[in-house]
Formats: sequence, structure tokens, C-alpha cells
Amino acid sequence: MAQGIHKIEAEYTPYPIESYQDNPLIEALPCYLEYSGRAILNMLSGYPEVPHPEAGNRQRSAWLSQLSSNLFIPLLRHYELGTLITTLILQGYEKRKPVNGQYVSMLQRAYHERMQGKNNEVNFGGRISASPMTLSLIGVSGIGKSYALERLMRSMYPQLIHHNAPEMGAVFDQVVYLKTEVPSGGSVKAMCVSLLSELSRVTGNSYADGIRKNTTLECLRVRLESLFDAHCVGLIILDEVQNLLASRSSKTELFNFIVELSNTINVPIIFVGTPKILEIRQQGMRVSRRLGTAGCLQWDRMHYRKRDWNTFIEELWKYNVLPSEVPVIPDEIEQTLYDLSQGIPDLLIKLFILTQQRTLACAASLISQGKPILMYKDTIMAVYDDYFGHVKPMIEILRSNDKERIAEIEDLSLDYGAFDDAMRLETAKINENSDNFQCEEPDPKSLLAGMAEQYLRSMKVDITDEIRSFIKQYLDENEDAGISETVLAALNYIHPQSENPKTENEQNKSESRKKSKDGASAEPKEKKTLTSDSIPNIGSIE
Repeated sequence: MAQGIHKIEAEYTPYPIESYQDNPLIEALPCYLEYSGRAILNMLSGYPEVPHPEAGNRQRSAWLSQLSSNLFIPLLRHYELGTLITTLILQGYEKRKPVNGQYVSMLQRAYHERMQGKNNEVNFGGRISASPMTLSLIGVSGIGKSYALERLMRSMYPQLIHHNAPEMGAVFDQVVYLKTEVPSGGSVKAMCVSLLSELSRVTGNSYADGIRKNTTLECLRVRLESLFDAHCVGLIILDEVQNLLASRSSKTELFNFIVELSNTINVPIIFVGTPKILEIRQQGMRVSRRLGTAGCLQWDRMHYRKRDWNTFIEELWKYNVLPSEVPVIPDEIEQTLYDLSQGIPDLLIKLFILTQQRTLACAASLISQGKPILMYKDTIMAVYDDYFGHVKPMIEILRSNDKERIAEIEDLSLDYGAFDDAMRLETAKINENSDNFQCEEPDPKSLLAGMAEQYLRSMKVDITDEIRSFIKQYLDENEDAGISETVLAALNYIHPQSENPKTENEQNKSESRKKSKDGASAEPKEKKTLTSDSIPNIGSIE
């Protein structure tokens, strides 16, 4: 017998909604109805600890190699999906309340009272027969559908719960959800085997053993229905649903099988796939209306300077671990990352990571040129040319904003095999340079000056030779100065008469309006120099 995943011993907590009460399948689940949106997003988030500021390049490289699998930046779309998942599971289990001794006694009393002529409310039929809810999640590969679903399910619900309470009437293992992929050939038998194999993996049983070539489809169907019923499966997630369209001969049969299975055992289903599955609706198939009775979520790419992009890039930039990097992403870098990823999270994260690896590999060269070790536009472009060639045609289509051509895009991700190969190549360069290239220690003042210039550029300051000379002179005269003092000194040198260069014009307008209103000039204000309180985030760059 296979080992299976870890079982959670059931604990029962009364649910706040009456229709869900006294149902052990529901009361053994965490209740999220009173959670705020922010609390759920925080629960979903995956924010790994960054390396120590004094970590070496090899340590930073090793940390970056794990970042893509550990980082998860939640967006509002994930909260919406999580809410719908909870609704599907609860409403599915509401229709499948276990028939235990207490429930049978209640039915017996109700039957006796009805026979005595009392008009009491009772449902003698046991389970409610109604079509289970379905949800469709659609988006191009790389948008984060499958990863988000896995993250949501792992964060919100245990997959296997062991029940051994007297009120259950039996000892059994509740499977809250199963996730599997639709077979590429669209075969019904392959679909059954896939579901049985996943159920075996989760429970540790050998349900898929004994299946032979001559095993009939009806036998597999009955076995599936029996086992799903016995384990009270709460949700089925079918990924890669576009594979259903691969076979002209068997797709209708597989659609009908999914509908009948869902109807028979009252298990909600989430269909996950690319925009290609929308073709199902155009073919008038009976299952088309069942693709999204609870809704159809179509996830689009993130758009530049819109809410999701701003949230994502701000959080992602915190994981730039290059030694000389500034805390606020420069406009040029942000624009380049968006232009080359077009807001596809998978491409953005992998381009972001590989660019850092390439920069670490070139650290000795940057130091020898007197440049700080940070992200440059040219490095991003070079990494994109080296490793993202297969997605360039699709990126061009996204840039065109041609909706018809965009709808034809299927795969917009850098698969993990190619990503791992690229990471190995860059890591090898880092190790080789660390072993074979002995360079002098960088001049701290040069690096500090470079970091100060980069931060000033992020504040839209044009770096001239005069400003460079001032920064150099300032650092020569103030040996203990840090980057914050250097940046502030440069800003005060550039704008000696203004409290804040960004608001000086607004202040003049305000004084002018006051003069017009009062008929006299306002009292002159004391001129101040810039301080760390005047510049947002300046304290975080030390």
C-alpha cells in the first residue's frame, strides 16, 4: 500500500450558517467566512527571507535558485478565486450530509409525527438532488492559474481528514479535493485511470491497481463513483481542459462522462485551461453550459502601471538581492521588465531572477569598471535574447494588442526544464568567476557614489559631471558618510533654496492664490534644507 499524504485528525467547530450546521464534512473544515480579504491574502502569500546583506555572490545565487518555487505574490484575483472555491466546497457538502445514527433518529421521529397528522417540515429523500456547481478558470499558460490553485488549496484546506467520531457513524478518510490533468488524447478511460491514480496517491490505497486493458469503462465508472462517495470528495480540479478538444471522436463522450460523474456524486468541478476551451461554447455541446455555472474567470495579463502590476512589481523588487541595488525600482528598469514580459507573471519572475544571476556572474567586470553591482537595462535585454527566444513571437503579439491574435496564444511560459538549464549556466559562470578571477576589493567610495547616482536617477535627477564631482568631493570630505547622507547632500546641492524640489511649484501657486485672496503677500517661510524625512524610503537604503 502506498504511503499517501499526511492525515489530519478531524476537529469539529459549529458553522455560523444554519444550513451548514451539524454537517461533520463541513464542520471539520476551517471557516473563512469571517476572514477579511487582507487576512486571506496574507495567508496565501509566500515571502521568503532575503539573504544577509553581507552574503557572498554564491550565497545570493543559491538563494535565487529557490526563489521561483517559494515566492507567491497574492493579488485580488486570488482572493476572488479563493472565495469561489470555498463556496463550491460548502455547497457541495451541503447536499451530501452524512446519514448517521442521529440523522436516522430524527427522520424516524419526523415520520412518526407526520403519521400522527402533524405538518412538520422534513426531507425524507436524504441528499438533495441538484446539479453541482462548476467554475471555469481561463488564461494563457504562464498567467499563474495552476500555481495559484495549488497555493490556494494548500494554504486553505487540508487535503485528507480522518474522521473517527461517533456522530459520523463510520471511520473514514475525507478527501477535500483532487487535482488532475485531462489526458492529452481526450480518452474517457485515461481520465478514469488518472482520477483513480490521484485518489490512490492521496489516500495511500491501491485503487488504480488491477486495471487492465480489458477493464470496461462501465466498471471504471462504477468504481470511481463508489470511491468518490466513500471518501466524500469535496472538489475536483481538472487542469489542461483544452486537451478535451484534441480528439474529434472521443471529446463528446468524455464531456458526457464528466457531466454524468458530476451529477451522480454531486461533486463540484473547476475546469482550468487556456482560452482554447472557449471553443466548446461555439460547438453547441451539451457540456458547454456546464463549464461555469458558478462563473467563468478569465485571467488577463497584468497591465503597466495598473493596480495588479503596481502591487506585483513593488513586492517583486524587494527580492532584488544585488549588493548595490536601490530600494525603489528605477523607471527604465520597470519599463524594460514590462516590455519584455508583457505582464505575464511567469516570464517576469524568471527574467527578474536570471538577470540577477547574470549580474552576479559579471560582478568582477562591473567592479573593475567602477560600476555598482545592480540591474542594468542592457543585462535584462541580453538575458531575454539568450533564454526567451521561443516566446518572442507571442510577446510581439501581446505588444500589438490585437485581440484576435492574442486569443490564439496557447503557451506563454518558460518551462521549468529550460529555466533550470538557464540557472545552471549562470550559476556555473558565478562559480567559475569566483574561483578563477581574483580582483581587487572594490573601492567603497566608488560603489557608494554609484549607488547614490542610481538612487538620484530614480528620483528623476539628471546626473551631470558637476553632480558627480560634488558627490566625489563630499565622500572625500566625509569618510563616515552613508548613502542616505550622500543622497541628501546632493539634493541640497542641486536645490539649495527649496524645501522639496517636487513641491516648490505647488508652494508658489499656493502663495500666489493666498496673495490674490488676502490682497497681501503671505509671510515668508523659513528656508530649510532637505532631511531624511523629506525623501520617502530614504532610510531603507542603508
